[in-house]
Amino acid sequence: DASVAALAEAGVPVRGSLLHAVGTHAAVADAILAEAAAIGAAVIVLGSDTRRGGITAHIASRAPCHVLVLNPAAGALGAGADTDASRIWAA
Repeated sequence: DASVAALAEAGVPVRGSLLHAVGTHAAVADAILAEAAAIGAAVIVLGSDTRRGGITAHIASRAPCHVLVLNPAAGALGAGADTDASRIWAA
């Protein structure tokens, strides 16, 4: 909710929904997909799935819109990385 409010305050046309779902990983992913379809989402924003269930992968492979996966360990979006990018792209 705070992220949606911050984006709206910055003038970004945004609408968000926080969904609480219980069940198997597939059932939770399907509930998120159904909610996204119901509100006509242009993008689904998720945190990385650190469990073995693959909820994020399930959603990304079935979503009718873009899926953005954020790494919570990287800090706030837009805060900048504390990493040397040249090391990331080095072969």
